[in-house]
Amino acid sequence: MKTIGTILMIVVGFFFNSSIEPKSTANTFADRQTVDVVSNAKGEIRKIGDEDIYMIYCKEKHLKLNAFDLPEKFKHAGLAVTFSGNIKMTDAMEDEWGELFEVTNIN
Repeated sequence: MKTIGTILMIVVGFFFNSSIEPKSTANTFADRQTVDVVSNAKGEIRKIGDEDIYMIYCKEKHLKLNAFDLPEKFKHAGLAVTFSGNIKMTDAMEDEWGELFEVTNIN
């Protein structure tokens, strides 16, 4: 009986180790497919809680953008900005703080 249990554990272990492959995703957010482009929009920088997470809120276009490459000098809550960039494909459960956004220009 021990032999059958051992064989079963080996077979199940082999099955799980060989059949589960990592999800094929882009290496970085910037590598993801662009789904929309924003040009010269006006927005405001907002800070999310106590974390070092900042978003661009654009009221006129109803956008909440998680700018993953926001330059340090723009990480100030309440800062008014004019910006351009690419909205990137977002996987399920990634849009908690806004759509993924690649900044191409910001003032």
